[in-house]
Amino acid sequence: MVHRFVEPARLQRARNISDSKVKLHIIRQKPLVLWATVQGSGREPYYVVIDLEKGVVGHVCPDFVKPSSRLSSGSLGWCKHLGKAVS
Repeated sequence: MVHRFVEPARLQRARNISDSKVKLHIIRQKPLVLWATVQGSGREPYYVVIDLEKGVVGHVCPDFVKPSSRLSSGSLGWCKHLGKAVS
């Protein structure tokens, strides 16, 4: 299912992010609500919020907010940080 959201090249980069750089907090299993931090190359981590009940994905990073990178290759354009959080 993650392939519908993250294009293959980004998903591969997501898999290369060390698990030690991700802190995942599942708030509720069904419907899924989670909060995560993913440490990138910068000083501050990237934050991820996913709430399937409300249909909300919250995340701020250059790849996720650029419209040109969001809808490429038929995926929804999620970045590697979101790919790591959900894979």
